[in-house]
Amino acid sequence: EVLEEEGYPNKKHPEKTNWIAVENLRVLDDVLENGLWGGRVKVFRFGANVMKGTKYENRPSISGSMISYFIALNCKIFVGTAVSSYSHGIVTTRFHRKEKENYEYLPDGLHHWTPPDMRLPPPFEC
Repeated sequence: EVLEEEGYPNKKHPEKTNWIAVENLRVLDDVLENGLWGGRVKVFRFGANVMKGTKYENRPSISGSMISYFIALNCKIFVGTAVSSYSHGIVTTRFHRKEKENYEYLPDGLHHWTPPDMRLPPPFEC
């Protein structure tokens, strides 16, 4: 929800625009529309709003994180960042499940995080 609030240029006060949020929302909207890798991988948005009307609706961060975690564990391909303990926990669990289609998002693009010949899970380094 914050991204949707801050992801547009501030027309009244352009100097207060959160340009990182603007770019992130632009990229997110693009991959939602077109997918990744030339449309071969579909992307969907799923967040804590799904918990509305349940006993967890007042805990959106925790419930949303739990849902996202289990979706990430069971997806065909996972893309995360090595400086995130959250992403690293997902990659380590997926590694031990023999699910090695995990990619690390770096400034120069995506890198295979757990190649097929990897024998131990990648260490957490921040």
